[in-house]
Amino acid sequence: MLGRKVRFPIHFIKVYVRCNSSASNIPHVPFTTEKTDAQDRFRRHHQKLWPLQEVPVSNVPRPTQIFLPYYVFSATTSLTYAARLGNTHAEHYYDFFRRQWRVRYRTRYEDLSRQTLSEKEYTESVIPLHIYAGYNHPQAWMDVNSSDIIRLLSTQLRTGPNNIKTESFTRPFEGVQHQALTYLHRQEEERARKYIQRTYDPHTIDFTFSRLNCDLRSRQIYMPFWIFDFEWDGKPFKTYVAGWGEMETSGVKFFNPWISAVAGGLGAVLPVMLLAYNFVQGVAVVGILGVLAGWTARITPVWQWQGAMDEIEKLRREDAEAISHRYQDYWQFQQTAEEQQQQPRGQQQQRQRGQQQQQQQQQQARPTPRAKPRYPANDPQGLYQTLEVDPKATDAQIGEAFRRLAKKYHPDMVQGGAAEKAAAKEKFQKVSAAYQILKDSRRRREYDTFGTTSM
Repeated sequence: MLGRKVRFPIHFIKVYVRCNSSASNIPHVPFTTEKTDAQDRFRRHHQKLWPLQEVPVSNVPRPTQIFLPYYVFSATTSLTYAARLGNTHAEHYYDFFRRQWRVRYRTRYEDLSRQTLSEKEYTESVIPLHIYAGYNHPQAWMDVNSSDIIRLLSTQLRTGPNNIKTESFTRPFEGVQHQALTYLHRQEEERARKYIQRTYDPHTIDFTFSRLNCDLRSRQIYMPFWIFDFEWDGKPFKTYVAGWGEMETSGVKFFNPWISAVAGGLGAVLPVMLLAYNFVQGVAVVGILGVLAGWTARITPVWQWQGAMDEIEKLRREDAEAISHRYQDYWQFQQTAEEQQQQPRGQQQQRQRGQQQQQQQQQQARPTPRAKPRYPANDPQGLYQTLEVDPKATDAQIGEAFRRLAKKYHPDMVQGGAAEKAAAKEKFQKVSAAYQILKDSRRRREYDTFGTTSM
């Protein structure tokens, strides 16, 4: 595993990447579906319920076996945020001009200082963290359930597939990483929003600061697919059948069964009612509905094809922007270094002396650094530290620690003067308060998740 640290806008992340020299060294998920099963799945995917719609594929095309490249991410994240909370209240006031009481609504805002959520683990089974690493296929057409893909990797093919086409990793890692971080940031903001809503119950929540602290891990794998290629109205389309598990099918659907059923029902009932009322109007409505249905059935797949092409082009632009942001700081550093080299020697020495004086002043004004805490960072209020236990301690260990500390700091057990007894009493109260929260499984789970408790 090769580790490298990458800077990312409004994120503090640490990325670990598994780099492989060739496709044969990348784990391959084996095919567990047969060709006949894939063809049956293709037929069911393109079955039609609307009589006015043409059959998209008259004969099942011959499928192609292929291994598609994917990045699989896992992460440990926490969000540091600050928010502006708004509460709208109804106020009654007397209108002297109209001589009556009226109601007006005012929103009062309150700033929530920076807080950090407790860490959350995103495993490799999270489907949005399985990202296709190529441009040949639209990602919207490959929406399959890959949650059990890691379990299937237990039978990895280290020597590479035989006589099966393998697509290379063409997307830059910076673009795939940006996509994964965007999803994680959105999920963490939603988690913070739920916590704020439950704790403070505001009417509006606006994040004024949001920073994702992320330990991102990734690796490359190959997923097996059966791909059916066919044309519709001169446009190439693809249908994907997963080569593993329960053979999920994805790709363009030329119809929606529920919409087709509702449209077919209305198309049958409405003309009959109009025919009973007026024959000429009924015939006109039937003709208009038939023309609209046929036009919609033909033009909708073309729109879907154009949307897929636009999606690929948008993905290329986003990847290029991610690469430019990745190296922006490096080029600024290079430019600054070149400017300093072009300056006369006297100005460089003067600049260096000024920088040294500034660093000395900052060190003198900087407070003495604290010792590294013994306990991990996912204990924001120090409850585990107060009881001198690890956050992964069991209920029995927490109870044993409380009894030991209560016996140690109970005012009646402390020998000494009034100051020693007062300090012991304060410590005993903190130990008792921490134990009251951690002994309750619900409150402890809430503290481990959100870093605080609502009670």
